[in-house]
Amino acid sequence: MSHKTRGTAITVLSAVIFGLSPMWASVFRGGGGNPLLLTLFRNVIFLPVCLLLCRRAGVRPLPRMTGTLPLRLGFLALMMAGTQVLLFSSYNYMATGVCTTVHYVYPLLVFAVGALFFHERIGSRAGFCLLLCTAGLLCFWPRGEQISLRGFALAFGSGLTFALYLVWTEKGGFEGLIVPQLQFFCSLFGAAFIALCCAVSGRLTLALEPQAWFVGALAAGLMCLGVLLLQNGVLMIGARRASLLSTFEPITSLIVGFTLLHERLDLIAALGAVTVLLSVLLFYAPEKKKN
Repeated sequence: MSHKTRGTAITVLSAVIFGLSPMWASVFRGGGGNPLLLTLFRNVIFLPVCLLLCRRAGVRPLPRMTGTLPLRLGFLALMMAGTQVLLFSSYNYMATGVCTTVHYVYPLLVFAVGALFFHERIGSRAGFCLLLCTAGLLCFWPRGEQISLRGFALAFGSGLTFALYLVWTEKGGFEGLIVPQLQFFCSLFGAAFIALCCAVSGRLTLALEPQAWFVGALAAGLMCLGVLLLQNGVLMIGARRASLLSTFEPITSLIVGFTLLHERLDLIAALGAVTVLLSVLLFYAPEKKKN
């Protein structure tokens, strides 16, 4: 299996893992939890996982902070934590389905950031695939839901910070570090930042039912795996390809909702899923060589 194929496979797998989150989140909320608390669990559980992976690799979990590395790592961690806080905060103002649909604008933003700040060219086929993918994602928009300007701004902001997180993972000059080192720093920062947000918003509670503790630990562990796969995928195939492949997340959520949560299958959303798949296949299709 080639380097590019492995990167593609693990990125898709990470999107599938993230797409399972609605199933875990519904049980966690039913047991007294909330999305922000679940994210805090993920960051806390990530710390010993990354510590063990770094020890096995024979490297320090926290690299030597020389030159601009603290600033570069700090920006990466801020974008990751900011994505989580902004997206979950938007749920207070709009329906979850609307917020996540706005958040999924991030592939468009990844290409835009790459073009504006790193002079990456967007070819005609890539541009068409990107627009096709965006159109497909907009089909997931729940009809009849009210739109809040504040909620829209928060959800769009989460898409922007996630796009910056993906781009900076690739472009931040972290070649001398391994993914567990990056994630250890991000989780350390994220745990402190999100714990503060939970405390300020009154969402820091440990009064959970037993099934919520179990599901929370299981979901946090799976999300840890998803993040590690995604970061490796970005480093292997680049932020632009990874952002498009990450759109398998809403498709997985749609399938899980229909098959396991017994939700009604929306035909327009199903059409959107097919459109997203078509855009990814077209993007990855080999170009014809000119004679």
